[in-house]
Amino acid sequence: MIVADWICVVWQALGRATLVDWISGVGTTLTLASLWLYIWSERAASPRLAIEIGDRAGPTQYPHGKVLWVHVQVRNLPASRWERIPLFILRRPRRAATAVTARIWYQEVATKRHIIRKLSARWAGQVEPYDYIARQINPLLIPLGYTRDIPPTGQPEPIPIAIKYEGMDDCWAFTQESYLTAPDPQGRLWLAGHLRIPRGDYTVQVEVIYSGDTVVDNFRLSCRGQGLSTEDFDLSRGFHGS
Repeated sequence: MIVADWICVVWQALGRATLVDWISGVGTTLTLASLWLYIWSERAASPRLAIEIGDRAGPTQYPHGKVLWVHVQVRNLPASRWERIPLFILRRPRRAATAVTARIWYQEVATKRHIIRKLSARWAGQVEPYDYIARQINPLLIPLGYTRDIPPTGQPEPIPIAIKYEGMDDCWAFTQESYLTAPDPQGRLWLAGHLRIPRGDYTVQVEVIYSGDTVVDNFRLSCRGQGLSTEDFDLSRGFHGS
Protein backbone atom coordinates (compact mmCIF):
# COMPACT_ATOMS: atom_id res chain seq x y z
CA MET A 1 0.00 0.00 0.00
CA ILE A 2 2.84 2.39 0.75
CA VAL A 3 4.31 1.97 -2.74
CA ALA A 4 0.90 2.34 -4.35
CA ASP A 5 0.18 5.51 -2.37
CA TRP A 6 3.59 6.96 -3.36
CA ILE A 7 2.93 6.24 -7.04
CA CYS A 8 -0.47 7.96 -6.78
CA VAL A 9 1.09 11.06 -5.19
CA VAL A 10 3.77 11.29 -7.90
CA TRP A 11 1.17 10.77 -10.66
CA GLN A 12 -1.07 13.51 -9.26
CA ALA A 13 1.92 15.87 -9.00
CA LEU A 14 2.83 15.20 -12.61
CA GLY A 15 -0.74 15.79 -13.63
CA ARG A 16 -0.73 19.22 -11.95
CA ALA A 17 2.67 20.16 -13.47
CA THR A 18 2.59 23.01 -15.96
CA LEU A 19 4.67 23.30 -19.15
CA VAL A 20 7.08 25.57 -17.27
CA ASP A 21 7.52 22.88 -14.61
CA TRP A 22 8.28 20.27 -17.27
CA ILE A 23 10.82 22.50 -19.01
CA SER A 24 12.47 23.36 -15.69
CA GLY A 25 12.67 19.68 -14.73
CA VAL A 26 14.17 18.66 -18.06
CA GLY A 27 16.68 21.52 -17.84
CA THR A 28 17.75 20.49 -14.35
CA THR A 29 18.12 16.87 -15.41
CA LEU A 30 20.25 17.81 -18.44
CA THR A 31 22.41 20.08 -16.30
CA LEU A 32 23.06 17.33 -13.76
CA ALA A 33 23.74 14.81 -16.54
CA SER A 34 26.20 17.19 -18.22
CA LEU A 35 27.98 17.81 -14.91
CA TRP A 36 28.21 14.07 -14.24
CA LEU A 37 29.53 13.43 -17.76
CA TYR A 38 32.17 16.15 -17.36
CA ILE A 39 33.35 14.75 -14.01
CA TRP A 40 33.48 11.24 -15.51
CA SER A 41 35.43 12.46 -18.56
CA GLU A 42 37.85 14.49 -16.40
CA ARG A 43 38.64 11.40 -14.39
CA ALA A 44 39.01 9.30 -17.54
CA ALA A 45 41.28 11.91 -19.19
CA SER A 46 43.66 12.12 -16.24
CA PRO A 47 46.92 10.17 -16.61
CA ARG A 48 47.17 6.94 -14.63
CA LEU A 49 50.66 5.53 -14.09
CA ALA A 50 51.65 2.01 -13.10
CA ILE A 51 55.06 0.73 -11.94
CA GLU A 52 56.12 -2.71 -13.18
CA ILE A 53 59.16 -4.96 -13.39
CA GLY A 54 61.29 -3.91 -16.33
CA ASP A 55 63.80 -5.69 -18.54
CA ARG A 56 67.19 -7.06 -17.58
CA ALA A 57 69.50 -4.99 -19.80
CA GLY A 58 72.53 -7.00 -20.79
CA PRO A 59 74.84 -8.48 -19.87
CA THR A 60 76.85 -6.08 -21.99
CA GLN A 61 80.60 -6.44 -22.47
CA TYR A 62 82.52 -3.19 -21.99
CA PRO A 63 86.30 -2.75 -22.09
CA HIS A 64 86.20 -2.47 -18.30
CA GLY A 65 83.99 -5.51 -17.68
CA LYS A 66 80.66 -7.22 -18.26
CA VAL A 67 77.69 -5.31 -16.83
CA LEU A 68 74.00 -6.05 -16.23
CA TRP A 69 71.22 -3.57 -15.36
CA VAL A 70 67.89 -4.34 -13.69
CA HIS A 71 64.98 -1.94 -14.21
CA VAL A 72 61.46 -1.10 -13.24
CA GLN A 73 59.28 0.50 -15.87
CA VAL A 74 56.50 3.08 -15.68
CA ARG A 75 53.51 3.10 -18.04
CA ASN A 76 50.74 5.63 -18.56
CA LEU A 77 47.89 3.19 -18.96
CA PRO A 78 45.50 3.66 -21.92
CA ALA A 79 41.87 4.41 -21.14
CA SER A 80 39.77 1.35 -20.29
CA ARG A 81 36.66 0.41 -22.25
CA TRP A 82 34.40 2.29 -19.83
CA GLU A 83 36.70 5.31 -19.66
CA ARG A 84 36.62 5.63 -23.44
CA ILE A 85 32.85 6.30 -23.40
CA PRO A 86 32.92 9.87 -21.96
CA LEU A 87 36.14 10.64 -23.85
CA PHE A 88 34.41 9.69 -27.11
CA ILE A 89 31.26 11.68 -26.32
CA LEU A 90 33.19 14.85 -25.44
CA ARG A 91 35.97 14.23 -28.00
CA ARG A 92 38.65 14.41 -25.31
CA PRO A 93 41.99 12.57 -25.40
CA ARG A 94 43.66 11.05 -22.37
CA ARG A 95 46.37 13.40 -21.15
CA ALA A 96 50.08 12.73 -20.97
CA ALA A 97 51.77 12.73 -17.58
CA THR A 98 54.22 15.64 -17.72
CA ALA A 99 57.40 16.37 -15.76
CA VAL A 100 57.22 12.96 -14.07
CA THR A 101 59.85 12.36 -11.38
CA ALA A 102 60.71 9.27 -9.34
CA ARG A 103 62.53 8.52 -6.08
CA ILE A 104 63.91 5.24 -4.78
CA TRP A 105 64.55 3.82 -1.29
CA TYR A 106 66.78 0.76 -0.67
CA GLN A 107 66.16 -1.07 2.62
CA GLU A 108 68.14 -4.09 3.79
CA VAL A 109 65.74 -6.97 4.46
CA ALA A 110 67.67 -8.50 7.36
CA THR A 111 68.17 -5.32 9.41
CA LYS A 112 65.38 -3.07 8.06
CA ARG A 113 68.08 -0.42 7.65
CA HIS A 114 67.84 2.01 4.75
CA ILE A 115 71.18 2.17 2.99
CA ILE A 116 69.95 4.70 0.39
CA ARG A 117 67.04 7.10 0.80
CA LYS A 118 65.15 9.26 -1.69
CA LEU A 119 67.50 8.63 -4.58
CA SER A 120 66.40 10.73 -7.55
CA ALA A 121 65.82 8.22 -10.31
CA ARG A 122 67.21 8.46 -13.82
CA TRP A 123 64.89 7.85 -16.79
CA ALA A 124 66.75 5.48 -19.09
CA GLY A 125 65.08 7.01 -22.16
CA GLN A 126 66.78 10.36 -21.61
CA VAL A 127 70.08 11.30 -23.21
CA GLU A 128 73.14 10.17 -21.28
CA PRO A 129 75.16 13.13 -19.95
CA TYR A 130 78.44 11.38 -20.77
CA ASP A 131 80.30 11.69 -24.08
CA TYR A 132 82.09 8.35 -24.44
CA ILE A 133 84.22 9.58 -27.35
CA ALA A 134 85.48 12.75 -25.65
CA ARG A 135 85.29 10.99 -22.26
CA GLN A 136 83.76 13.94 -20.49
CA ILE A 137 80.54 14.94 -18.76
CA ASN A 138 78.14 17.47 -20.24
CA PRO A 139 76.78 19.08 -17.03
CA LEU A 140 73.90 20.70 -18.92
CA LEU A 141 72.39 17.28 -19.52
CA ILE A 142 72.46 16.16 -15.87
CA PRO A 143 69.10 17.68 -14.79
CA LEU A 144 67.30 16.41 -17.91
CA GLY A 145 67.58 12.80 -16.79
CA TYR A 146 65.39 13.33 -13.72
CA THR A 147 62.12 14.22 -15.49
CA ARG A 148 60.10 12.56 -18.22
CA ASP A 149 56.85 13.16 -20.08
CA ILE A 150 54.90 9.92 -20.50
CA PRO A 151 52.18 9.79 -23.20
CA PRO A 152 49.04 7.66 -22.68
CA THR A 153 50.15 4.96 -25.11
CA GLY A 154 51.06 2.29 -22.59
CA GLN A 155 54.68 2.29 -23.76
CA PRO A 156 57.11 1.48 -20.91
CA GLU A 157 59.57 4.08 -19.61
CA PRO A 158 62.44 2.24 -17.85
CA ILE A 159 64.15 3.36 -14.65
CA PRO A 160 67.43 1.63 -13.73
CA ILE A 161 67.40 0.27 -10.19
CA ALA A 162 70.88 -1.24 -9.97
CA ILE A 163 73.88 -2.43 -11.98
CA LYS A 164 76.31 -5.26 -11.34
CA TYR A 165 79.70 -6.16 -12.75
CA GLU A 166 80.51 -9.78 -13.31
CA GLY A 167 83.02 -11.00 -10.72
CA MET A 168 81.97 -8.55 -8.00
CA ASP A 169 79.93 -9.39 -4.89
CA ASP A 170 78.24 -6.01 -4.57
CA CYS A 171 75.94 -4.10 -6.88
CA TRP A 172 75.31 -0.36 -7.22
CA ALA A 173 72.32 1.92 -7.53
CA PHE A 174 72.39 3.81 -10.81
CA THR A 175 71.31 7.39 -11.49
CA GLN A 176 72.57 10.61 -13.07
CA GLU A 177 75.17 10.96 -10.31
CA SER A 178 76.75 7.70 -11.44
CA TYR A 179 78.16 9.45 -14.52
CA LEU A 180 80.07 11.88 -12.30
CA THR A 181 82.05 9.06 -10.66
CA ALA A 182 85.67 8.53 -11.66
CA PRO A 183 86.65 5.01 -12.83
CA ASP A 184 87.93 2.62 -10.17
CA PRO A 185 91.53 1.23 -10.39
CA GLN A 186 90.30 -1.49 -12.79
CA GLY A 187 88.67 1.12 -15.05
CA ARG A 188 85.09 0.24 -14.09
CA LEU A 189 82.63 3.09 -14.49
CA TRP A 190 79.54 4.28 -12.56
CA LEU A 191 80.55 2.86 -9.14
CA ALA A 192 79.74 5.79 -6.85
CA GLY A 193 80.73 5.00 -3.27
CA HIS A 194 77.52 6.34 -1.73
CA LEU A 195 75.47 4.22 -4.15
CA ARG A 196 77.10 0.90 -3.24
CA ILE A 197 74.68 -1.90 -2.33
CA PRO A 198 76.48 -4.66 -0.37
CA ARG A 199 75.73 -8.30 -1.05
CA GLY A 200 72.29 -9.22 0.33
CA ASP A 201 68.54 -8.86 -0.18
CA TYR A 202 66.80 -5.48 -0.27
CA THR A 203 63.33 -4.00 -0.38
CA VAL A 204 63.27 -1.35 -3.09
CA GLN A 205 60.49 1.21 -2.85
CA VAL A 206 59.82 3.29 -5.96
CA GLU A 207 57.75 6.48 -5.74
CA VAL A 208 56.60 8.17 -8.95
CA ILE A 209 55.21 11.72 -8.75
CA TYR A 210 53.12 13.18 -11.56
CA SER A 211 50.36 15.70 -12.26
CA GLY A 212 49.48 16.18 -8.60
CA ASP A 213 49.32 12.45 -7.93
CA THR A 214 51.71 9.77 -6.60
CA VAL A 215 52.05 6.04 -7.14
CA VAL A 216 54.27 3.82 -4.96
CA ASP A 217 55.28 0.18 -5.30
CA ASN A 218 57.73 -2.23 -3.64
CA PHE A 219 60.16 -4.69 -5.19
CA ARG A 220 62.87 -7.07 -4.01
CA LEU A 221 66.48 -6.72 -5.13
CA SER A 222 68.76 -9.72 -4.67
CA CYS A 223 72.53 -9.37 -4.92
CA ARG A 224 73.96 -12.73 -3.84
CA GLY A 225 76.92 -13.82 -5.94
CA GLN A 226 79.59 -12.79 -8.39
CA GLY A 227 77.73 -13.93 -11.49
CA LEU A 228 75.00 -12.21 -13.51
CA SER A 229 72.35 -14.95 -13.51
CA THR A 230 68.98 -14.42 -11.81
CA GLU A 231 70.29 -16.45 -8.85
CA ASP A 232 73.10 -13.94 -8.37
CA PHE A 233 71.41 -10.68 -9.30
CA ASP A 234 67.68 -10.14 -9.75
CA LEU A 235 64.77 -7.76 -9.23
CA SER A 236 61.39 -9.27 -8.48
CA ARG A 237 57.89 -8.25 -7.42
CA GLY A 238 55.72 -9.26 -4.53
CA PHE A 239 57.89 -8.35 -1.54
CA HIS A 240 56.68 -5.74 0.93
CA GLY A 241 59.09 -4.65 3.61
CA SER A 242 58.11 -2.61 6.63
